[in-house]
Amino acid sequence: MKPRVIVAPDFRRMTEIFDAPTLERLDHLAEIVWGRDGPMPRNEFRAALEDATGVVFGTWHYGHDAIAEAGDSLRYIYEVAGGLKHPGLDYATCFERGISVAGCAHAFGPVVAEMALALTLGAARLVS
Repeated sequence: MKPRVIVAPDFRRMTEIFDAPTLERLDHLAEIVWGRDGPMPRNEFRAALEDATGVVFGTWHYGHDAIAEAGDSLRYIYEVAGGLKHPGLDYATCFERGISVAGCAHAFGPVVAEMALALTLGAARLVS
């Protein structure tokens, strides 16, 4: 039986975080729940969380108590927003339950550094 993974990337789009070969590979490895653009309805998310192994999310729309009510199979939560603070996500309960919380922020580092350098050079040259 494949693990169930909730993929609810809202505010991001599926094509932003997965190219076609990666999405196909993911589909072979796990049963994808939702897996589309836009926010997943809260009631559907909470129902799917009962037997999900993982969650990939962009914005946490699901309430502070969602993790406490999740099933025992939940092992990881991965954010694709690029930040580490998500109001409403109960980090303490994640850590108490041994649920790994990770994110994509480190992947943005080089791009943000390049943009900062370009903006600095532009400002130094009074480019508007």
